Amino acid sequence: MVKPCLQRRISHFLPILEQRPFTSYPAGIQGWNGISGGSVSTQALAEAANPTGNATIAAATASTSTGSIYGYNATSTTNASIYVQGSSNATNGVNQICLAIKNGTSSTLNISYLVKVINAGASGAAQGRELMYRDSTSSTWIGIPASVAFYAPSAPSNNKGDNDVLGDIDTFNLTLTGLNTNRTYYFKWIHWRTSGTSVGTSYDDITFTAGASCAQPSGQATAFMASNIATTSGKLNFTRGTGDSVYSSCLNLEVQSMQILHLVQHILPIAYLDQAANWEQEIMPFIEELEIRFPSPI
Repeated sequence: MVKPCLQRRISHFLPILEQRPFTSYPAGIQGWNGISGGSVSTQALAEAANPTGNATIAAATASTSTGSIYGYNATSTTNASIYVQGSSNATNGVNQICLAIKNGTSSTLNISYLVKVINAGASGAAQGRELMYRDSTSSTWIGIPASVAFYAPSAPSNNKGDNDVLGDIDTFNLTLTGLNTNRTYYFKWIHWRTSGTSVGTSYDDITFTAGASCAQPSGQATAFMASNIATTSGKLNFTRGTGDSVYSSCLNLEVQSMQILHLVQHILPIAYLDQAANWEQEIMPFIEELEIRFPSPI
């Protein structure tokens, strides 16, 4: 469903571009490896661990016990997600997911993402996670306490008010304040594991927005209709509203990296974010037709 007003969006990486398994990372996201799942068994050890390489990503339609990162989708009718499977492997046992954001003039970041249980693991097995970040001018990673979650589906554990059984989906909403402006910030999800056949979980709907929600315009556009949907392009028509100055005040952020993924669900007549040129173009309320070209096939 198209909403009339966004928060001041920096980047919306997922849902993944395809309704099928995939073998390359969405633009702006990378996996890191080189950390042993046989020894990194606590949050402190995971925080101190230093990855040494770039992890490859393989397609998967089912859970696996092989530690790695996968472009996962069990069926062709649901959104894919990034699946991190733990194991005792010395290289790909507790891989990390990383990305970068340029925050422009905002000192506050709102972060949202989903975690889904893909593999419940053996009895007593668990997978921990934490989101960490650092300024591009610093080498010190800082953990976000509200992001720490320990998944033990066979127990089961309890995150976000429900049991973390196979297939459970939890939503994480985090806020960072007091950030330096006009900086690039790096983020990474770190993982640790217990012994036994490991737990595996996936990430979806990763969204970064800046500041507070923007006010809705007084005369909102209506009657949205997508048409001419092709492999790398699409068209969005709508009836314009009266418009005001709200949109321009909500579009002062830069995009570090972005891939246009969905037309109707995630592309609004507010901004067109282009991965290759790395720019943001305002689409003002008096425009009635927006043609969108995609960096990659949808």
